[in-house]
Amino acid sequence: MSSDGSTRFSTDSFKKVIDEGGFMNSPFPVHRAKSEQDVREFVKKIQTKFPTKQLCFRGQTSHYTLNREVKNPKLNHPDLGETSLVPSVWRHMLNSTLNVFPEFVGIPLLFWSSILYKMWPMDEIHSREKALQTKGEWLYTASDMEDCSDELLRAFGKFRLDLLVDEAVFQTGLLTMMQHYGLPTPFLDLTSELDVAIFFATHKFGFDNTHAAYDFAGTNGQQSIIYVLSLREVDMHTNERNRVMQMAKPERPRRQSCVVCSTNAWSINLPADYIVGAILMDYEMTQAGRYGTPDLFPSPDDDPFLKAWMSTGEYPLTVF
Repeated sequence: MSSDGSTRFSTDSFKKVIDEGGFMNSPFPVHRAKSEQDVREFVKKIQTKFPTKQLCFRGQTSHYTLNREVKNPKLNHPDLGETSLVPSVWRHMLNSTLNVFPEFVGIPLLFWSSILYKMWPMDEIHSREKALQTKGEWLYTASDMEDCSDELLRAFGKFRLDLLVDEAVFQTGLLTMMQHYGLPTPFLDLTSELDVAIFFATHKFGFDNTHAAYDFAGTNGQQSIIYVLSLREVDMHTNERNRVMQMAKPERPRRQSCVVCSTNAWSINLPADYIVGAILMDYEMTQAGRYGTPDLFPSPDDDPFLKAWMSTGEYPLTVF
């Protein structure tokens, strides 16, 4: 289970860890930035080192480690310890039991259909469908609709078929939306935009009365950190490339330039495997950066997908 060299580490490396008591080499560079400009310069330096790689980022108000006796030498940094980028769903699992490997089960597709259908002008669709049937067009299945003469009905018919036939493709987008609207998933949030990572590194999450809030915390006593990762399409997914998200147009993932990294119970710390650098924000920050909470977490009036989901009254969404 630990010898694929990616999600864990090789058996030879494992033996060396046991025999020698662990490695003390630095698996990735850690930079102590003295200003925001310094942060940006270090990112440019990493990009120069890896010119063919697309970078993505994760900002946190502090660094978290995995506390276990045998360290993964690919992630164990002499200054930071073994880096943890474990999604919260697995952290909760580990807090309750260690020796289970469950499969994550998300929201049923039938429920998603009820939300996604709200993104279409259903009254207009029914009206056009009835008009074509009156003219004699055979229009009784999704396949019939995809091949009909009406452009809107053809698009809706294709959507229905995709939802029925290509559920696996849809699941990535559905889980991404679950993640960004406050439900637990096996995904970890990343972003392709450095300024978004800076926001999350300098704001703490909490609740203000009935709404969630991100309050500005500066660099959290110089504890804030930004991880720089190499984006790998096999395990990571960008919002603009998923068909269901292209159709539903959820605003949070779009505004946050979202990238998500998938995990499972056998590779709960997989995102950390793609770290190519880390930046400790070792300076005072007196005012927020480019983005504020309204920019990255728009209200239901500015996010039709969120409004459609809230109208169902199902599942507790995080609203700002």
